[in-house]
Amino acid sequence: MLVEEIATPRPLHPESIPAELKTIPRWLLWRLEDRAGKSTKPPYQADGHLAKVNNPTTWTNFDTALSAYQRGGFSGVGIVLTDDDDLVGVDLDKVLNPDTGELDPDAARIVNDLPTYCEISPSGRGLRLFGFGKLPQGGRRKGLVEMYESGRYLTVTGNQFNGHGSLEEITPQLAQVHARIFAKPDPVDAKTRPMDPPNLDDVELRDKARNASNGADFDRLWSGNISGHGGDASAADLALCNLLAFWTGADPAQMDRLFRQSGLFRAAKWDKVHFADGRTYGQATIERAIAGCRETYS
Repeated sequence: MLVEEIATPRPLHPESIPAELKTIPRWLLWRLEDRAGKSTKPPYQADGHLAKVNNPTTWTNFDTALSAYQRGGFSGVGIVLTDDDDLVGVDLDKVLNPDTGELDPDAARIVNDLPTYCEISPSGRGLRLFGFGKLPQGGRRKGLVEMYESGRYLTVTGNQFNGHGSLEEITPQLAQVHARIFAKPDPVDAKTRPMDPPNLDDVELRDKARNASNGADFDRLWSGNISGHGGDASAADLALCNLLAFWTGADPAQMDRLFRQSGLFRAAKWDKVHFADGRTYGQATIERAIAGCRETYS
């Protein structure tokens, strides 16, 4: 697993860990250690001996791990992923600003697309998602994203992220997210192709979007209501831009113009430069929506 740079691990919130996760008897503990100037999180047994992700005799149940943590000497607890069940873990590293709560747009899309339990990592800068399902064959790690179902352990903090507190079955959603992140693009499809605009003005476009089968979702986002996304404003921003990409023929200028008319628009955030190349948060969000757009209105 990716090793986070952790100054002081955040405290455990055992009461917020889903009951289904607690019943799985594959818990261990971990301790933040410095080795050759780098932070590591080696797994431990409750008795202080090293644990191994491939040795079930070194695992324990949740209550035993929690008691050992509460006695002191450990930085946190974790759970082992195996082929014994359908538990899947998704690790998003360095995607969250711990001071502002601002989430990277790519990570916001993943959290939005995987409606299951999500928590903040020990460093406060990463996210962990747990759900039940099967991962497609292929990649498991790319950039700051890792997706595993066996042979790994992931830390568990109970520090729920934006109300994502329920452990769910997410096999179809995992397939979609995995395909988007790990699938190799077709050389022809990977080329940028102009899309025929639908030639709708802003008022006509909004009317059609509101009267579509998913019009209620559009209307809710347009009004600035982010309740459908667990209170996650970044995920709601991307969701609205996904809809706008469809209706505008992925026209970035019209998408930007329309978003600025919506209740989600926050000038201080939308126009803030977030990247070294000068791109703003708004530009990056629109780019991601267009990149994920597979069909447009015609």
